[in-house]
Amino acid sequence: MTEKYFEEMAICYRSNSFVSGRETLVFVHGLSGSLSAWRLYEKRFENSYNVLTYDIQGHGKSSKPREYAAYSIPHFARDLAALLTYLNIRECILISHSFGTLIAFEFLHTYPGKVTKAVFLSPSVRPEANTMSRLVRPLIVIGTLLVRVFPFSNRIGRHLDYSEFPNTTDWNIPVTWANIRNTSLRVYLFCSLQSYDFDASSYIQDISIPVLLMHGARDSIFPVESTIAAQTRFPNAKLIVLPDIDHILVLNRFPQVSESIDSFVRE
Repeated sequence: MTEKYFEEMAICYRSNSFVSGRETLVFVHGLSGSLSAWRLYEKRFENSYNVLTYDIQGHGKSSKPREYAAYSIPHFARDLAALLTYLNIRECILISHSFGTLIAFEFLHTYPGKVTKAVFLSPSVRPEANTMSRLVRPLIVIGTLLVRVFPFSNRIGRHLDYSEFPNTTDWNIPVTWANIRNTSLRVYLFCSLQSYDFDASSYIQDISIPVLLMHGARDSIFPVESTIAAQTRFPNAKLIVLPDIDHILVLNRFPQVSESIDSFVRE
């Protein structure tokens, strides 16, 4: 895997040497994370698949736009489309986690035919639907207004080593603080507020490609009940609920998650 930079969109990404005839796996990380969340997955899949991981705008080593509009879900989907076009990826299998699932849903809706299969890890069809989100939203709105008053910094972040935070929980303070410091409070709040305007519930029934939904039963950020309810609305979806894990299953259940992805892709 080699780290590269898409200058036109100011996006940092990593890829292996693409081999003709192989499936291409594209990974989309979650809020305040970066492509480094997928390091173990890169090692697992790079010898069998074409693999692409990247930092969404405002995260990792990608640029930090000043404008609130740059962090809308449709904007993130357009960034992904531009990156795939740049790399001449005509079809892919899209694998996403948490906030990244919102981008994946929007991408599937806006760019049909680009994705042959999709894996949604700890997904949400409509983030504002759960009680926690509704309670937190006023604080996010106030925080977003306040950060606009302070000087803007476009300092580029880095790729955290998540092996330093083993078995982190949903509300683990050290990893949350490290993520927000790396991404910036401004970007974190902008993305959070943008997520409240997202709602894929009106079109998930049109997503006819094979879909794998994986969710932790102890997820306190995007409750598993919403995914269980949404599963029946997909024409072709498989659901796996992991009973002993919360929202951070990408990092804390790598063996199970990676094996499920591999089995699903090979089906």
